[in-house]
Amino acid sequence: MDWHLDGLAQLDLAMFRAINGAHTGLLDLVMIFLSNRRALGTLLVLLLLVLATRGGPSGRLVALSGLVVIGLADFTTTYFWKPLFHRPRPCEVLSGVHLLAGCSRSFSLFSNHAANAFALASFLSVHSPRWGFVAGAVAIGVGYSRVYVGVHYPFDILAAALWGSLLGIGLAVAGRRFLGRRGRSACQTGGPAPG
Repeated sequence: MDWHLDGLAQLDLAMFRAINGAHTGLLDLVMIFLSNRRALGTLLVLLLLVLATRGGPSGRLVALSGLVVIGLADFTTTYFWKPLFHRPRPCEVLSGVHLLAGCSRSFSLFSNHAANAFALASFLSVHSPRWGFVAGAVAIGVGYSRVYVGVHYPFDILAAALWGSLLGIGLAVAGRRFLGRRGRSACQTGGPAPG
């Protein structure tokens, strides 16, 4: 598919130019931090560690499940969505990109960073709106940062946010149903319900 011919691609390009072209020194530092894979991973793991230590047994279960959610989001984005669309990154094909991060050789659509962050945020929001809100704020910042630093188009982020959110909510709901069934089954047989 030629990503530069249709009207949506033109809108995507215009939004990319607007976001990527607006820079200030302090915002540059924040966006570089949010866009850094190690920094993002550390931030998300710290969030899950706080949840695990302050949330009791259920918080620990949700935190461990959150790691699985991130892993699934990353895997499906890398091995399914990116090869399906083959969209080149803006930093590879456009001139005048304000590039503040390394221009990866992987495809642009979807963004792994955004998919991972939104998957975790939506997963947590099902279990705890407060934790979901915190993770959601991080996810929005991460998504914006990927356009700001010049490595993704806005539609890459929107698609990743949608996929990550669907995946996170789907896994949270499926997990709750599974645990609910196990609890009911244990009660019916006289065994202890999972705590």
